[in-house]
Amino acid sequence: MDTRTAAGTDPDRGAGAGGRQTPEARRHSGSRGDMDATPRPGRIVPRHAIRDFQSETDSQSRSSSRTRTSSQPSTRKRRRQLEIADEPIDIFTFASTSCQDQDDFALPLPLQELLRDFGTVRNGAIPFVSQSRKSELGALGFGDSAYFEEQSCQGGQGPKEISENLESPSLQCVREILDAAAECHEEWYDEAGWNAAVHFPLLRLAIPRHSQINVTPCTSARIQRDYLPTGSKNGHMVDFCLSIDPKWPKGRMATTPALQAINGASRHLPGSSINHTDFRPLRQKPIAVSIETKCLGGSVKTAEVQLGVWQAAQWKMLDTLTEVNTERDPPESISPPPPRPEFLPAIHIVGHEWKFAAAIKQGNKTILLTECSLGSTNTVWDIYKIIWAVRRLARYSVEQYWFWFLSRIS
Repeated sequence: MDTRTAAGTDPDRGAGAGGRQTPEARRHSGSRGDMDATPRPGRIVPRHAIRDFQSETDSQSRSSSRTRTSSQPSTRKRRRQLEIADEPIDIFTFASTSCQDQDDFALPLPLQELLRDFGTVRNGAIPFVSQSRKSELGALGFGDSAYFEEQSCQGGQGPKEISENLESPSLQCVREILDAAAECHEEWYDEAGWNAAVHFPLLRLAIPRHSQINVTPCTSARIQRDYLPTGSKNGHMVDFCLSIDPKWPKGRMATTPALQAINGASRHLPGSSINHTDFRPLRQKPIAVSIETKCLGGSVKTAEVQLGVWQAAQWKMLDTLTEVNTERDPPESISPPPPRPEFLPAIHIVGHEWKFAAAIKQGNKTILLTECSLGSTNTVWDIYKIIWAVRRLARYSVEQYWFWFLSRIS
């Protein structure tokens, strides 16, 4: 919510009732424009109008203050309710995991690999920009050779397998994101503005159209009641998902074995959807990465709670999928796939800052791990790091999550 004082109530403007200047303000306004203006008869503002205006302004200020201070305790209360629920949701940082005994808590190896890769790129220890961009970046002083791949990356048109080795976007495209983010910051854009001007365009730069991974805006996608975690009365929504297209590399009207398998499994699931939401664009496309956003100044804690509930619901859906599949499997099935993926990846964004998160399942408990920085939209290099990281997550989604998913429904 925009907390700036409205123009009509700015005390420095000397506004009276109805937005008119008070006599006091007129006595203190000495601009040349006022001196040159056509003289007009003075208008007397009744004292009771000034008192009423001041009383209303004070009331609005107190109400706004209460709203700002009440949101944080509300998030704390929701988080505590989730921690003690029958299907608890705990939220920790990745740093906490390094302090635990490995016998008590060990991160899955694929998650450790992702964290290692994000860390090395964050520190500039491995290249993250295509060699083909070196000349244009070098011409403007961005020529640090350690950041560039030694060989040319995949380019061209047509369907692409998304990975971090795909050709990096041009400097012009990246600077457009940089400029848009600066404008959103300076003009106090709300969450919808940041999403439209910065977050979605940057995700689209990382994941081009006609890829196996789709960028799906889903701000109105609600969790189905069958999958709501206990302790959460209402389903928390997210802003975007990286979903897997079962029709790829064919077009939207095509039929593929993967699509047929998804439709077959969906017939036995709530809402006839392969996900924990019946949002139409996601009914046939498994969600691989969930993305929650907030505008600059938004609450990180609120974003974490929303992600925790959303991914706990996704775990319940995957458990249901496993149960349905087990019932359909013949008794002589050999080497059944693991019942669950090892973790569910996510991204949470607050203004400029992009961070990786992951949800792990322990029994009936969901553990959300947060605070792994991917980059910021404050610098050119950091935007390239974000693009690299999103593509790395896309590769994980296809190579490991999609592989597991197909094994459950085929």
